[in-house]
Amino acid sequence: MSAANAVKQDESRERRLKDRIAALIKHTLDERDWSQATLARQAGIPRDNVSRYVRGISLPSSAHAHALARVMNTDVETLLGNTPTVNVTSVDVKLQPNGKYLLSLKKEFSAADLAKVLAAIEETDNHTT
Repeated sequence: MSAANAVKQDESRERRLKDRIAALIKHTLDERDWSQATLARQAGIPRDNVSRYVRGISLPSSAHAHALARVMNTDVETLLGNTPTVNVTSVDVKLQPNGKYLLSLKKEFSAADLAKVLAAIEETDNHTT
């Protein structure tokens, strides 16, 4: 790979990361009906920085990423897109008589990862009921 291609690839990766962080922050703001100033106050970071992250102008420092992740109820790995790809062996979706969908999947999890998946499902259930 040429140096020019490597630079383009890095720039593309950085753009995707900025877009991802912006989308996650916007989702949190919408979900909680917060302003950027409220998020900044809760995270203990300057509002101007939150604005730059939302507009995709800059990436948060490590300290700001940790503060945002804490306030957004996530972890830095998720915020920064460092989550591993999940390989599922089998997926089955069925429409239930109550109008809801039943999702069945086959995937091996460690005990720690299973706890995270179950917590995420429970949190989703709490938001939809």
